[in-house]
Amino acid sequence: MDEVFGQGVGAEIKRLREEREWSMAKLAVEADMSVSGVSMIENGKRNLTTTTLAKLARAFGVEVRDLFPLGQASLPDFADERRASLQSWGGFVGRLAGRWEAEINEREQEWQASAPSIRRNVKRAPNLQWANEIRATALDVMASANEELELALGVATSEEALSLFSMLRYLDRVIGRTDHWYSLATGAEPAKVTNIGEYLDRAQRKIGARAS
Repeated sequence: MDEVFGQGVGAEIKRLREEREWSMAKLAVEADMSVSGVSMIENGKRNLTTTTLAKLARAFGVEVRDLFPLGQASLPDFADERRASLQSWGGFVGRLAGRWEAEINEREQEWQASAPSIRRNVKRAPNLQWANEIRATALDVMASANEELELALGVATSEEALSLFSMLRYLDRVIGRTDHWYSLATGAEPAKVTNIGEYLDRAQRKIGARAS
C-alpha cells in the first residue's frame, strides 16, 4: 500500500495549475482524478499517496520533487519505493509467464500423444477453458503492470523500465501460443487479450527519450 505523505504540497500544486491557466477540471482530467479530489488537495484537506503524486507530476510534466515547495524536501524514499515496485512487477510477470509456458508445453505434449478421438472429446474443452482463464488473467496483469510502468518512468532507470517491458513482451508471446488451439476447435473464439503493442511502443519511446 502506498505511504501517505503530508499536506504541504497543496499550495504548490495550485500554483502549477494556475501557472498553466488550467481549471481544476482540466487538472482532474489530465491526472485521472476527480475535481473534488483536486480541490481537497489544493486546500490541504487530503493527504497524498505516492500514486497520486506520480499522477499529478505526470499531468504537469514535471518530476515528483517539483511538486514540493522550496524549503520542503520531497520524501527521499519515493524513487526507491517506485523502483522497487517496478522490479517486483517485472519478477512477477516473468514468473507467471514462465509457469504458463511450462503448462502450455505439457498440455501440447499430452495433446500430441493422444488419439484423435481423445483430443476431440476429452482434451479440447478443458484446454480451451484453461486458455480462456489465463487470457483473462493476462488482461488484468498487463493493465496493472502497464500502469506501474507509466508511473515509474519518472524515477526508474531505463534498464529497470526496459526489464518490465521485456517481461510484458514475454507474457504476450506465451499467451499467443494458445492461438492455434482455437483454430483447431470449430466455432471457438479466443478470449480477448489486450494488445499491448501500441502502449509498449509509447513507453519505449519515453524510456529512450529519458535516457538520451
